[in-house]
Amino acid sequence: ACSEACAYDMDNATIYEALRAELIDAGCGLEAHIPMNQAMVELLNPYQRDNKEKSNWIEKLDFKVKNAYSEKADVLYFVGCTAALTPEIQPVAINTAKVLRKLGVDFSIFGEHEVCCGSVGKRTGDMKAFNSVAVKNYEFNSFLSAIDEIGIL
Repeated sequence: ACSEACAYDMDNATIYEALRAELIDAGCGLEAHIPMNQAMVELLNPYQRDNKEKSNWIEKLDFKVKNAYSEKADVLYFVGCTAALTPEIQPVAINTAKVLRKLGVDFSIFGEHEVCCGSVGKRTGDMKAFNSVAVKNYEFNSFLSAIDEIGIL
């Protein structure tokens, strides 16, 4: 919308994210954002839910989905918190899995081990929370790479 109506070559989303980060650094962030950013860091999802629930949508499938933590696959499907935990959005995860299967794609998911991508922290300007989750993702992926290299996975 802004890029269509604005004659200036600006990335408005990036500008707003930077502005929100400045506001948080100045102590003026929105109180409503604090619980979801804390949950994103502590529970690995911004919805204040047990991360084990990230695998619940799989029960709605009539086929088995590989667990990336213990089974090799050609493709890792990063489902994300919203698709995994929001009932209204779960059809996205379900139908994506069905399409991958129909195409013959050998895929797996992290399920309860999936760490939030951090989008909520970045979009709300909480770069401390975002960076914390980014480090967790890096450490987790490094761990999985090491396991794969020594042949455990």
